[in-house]
Parts: sequence; C-alpha cells; structure tokens
Amino acid sequence: MLEDNRRTFNLLAQWLQHDVLQLPEHEPYTRAVLYDFVLREMTALSDKQPHRISDIVTSLYTQRDALLDVANTLNEDFTRLAEKYNHSVARLWDLCFVARYNIDSFKYKDHPHWLEMLGFSLFKQQVA
Repeated sequence: MLEDNRRTFNLLAQWLQHDVLQLPEHEPYTRAVLYDFVLREMTALSDKQPHRISDIVTSLYTQRDALLDVANTLNEDFTRLAEKYNHSVARLWDLCFVARYNIDSFKYKDHPHWLEMLGFSLFKQQVA
C-alpha cells in the first residue's frame, strides 16, 4: 500500500507540473479546475499517510493562487512571443524544456541540435 501511494503521489505531482502548470494554451478556468482536481486527489492520499504528504498538500493549497497566476501570466507572455516570432506556444515550451538549467549545476543545458530540430535557429537569431 505504501508503494502504491508513493506511485500515485508521484503521478499526481507530474500531472500538476506538466499537465496543469506547464501545459500550453490552457484557459485560466481550465487550469484552476485541473489544479483543484490534483489537489483533491493528493488530499485523499494525505488522509492515508498524513506524515508524508500533508505538508506538501498544505503548501500547494496555500500557494494555489500564486502558482496559477504565474502559469497564466507565463502563458499570456508566451502567446505574445509566439505571435511576434511566428512560432506556436507549444514550440516555445519545447524550447524552455531543452534550454532549462541542469539540475546539478547553475549552467543551462546546451542542446543546440535539439533547438535546430525544433526549428529554432531563426528564432534564436532574432532574439540574440
């Protein structure tokens, strides 16, 4: 049961990160409904194992509006950039994914071949 709860929590955390907060082009209402769904599911897990999950769930409830505001503002900014540089919002998220910081250092990952595969050579030149 402990292992099942851990897997379920990890899945919910991934959904929250990738399918709610980072999913491009969601309307604010839809993003909030998805966020609330994930939190309800995490709360149900925390009822089973409060010593492991309840602090995380409490923090996510407390930070809900701020996290959603950041995600929605970022999506609006990405929409404007996508229009300006004639790319899709999803493609800008792809760029962020391949150019993010390495988890174990303060350096950005360097994946120029991925950027080329995503068609960002022109975008990169326009931004520079």
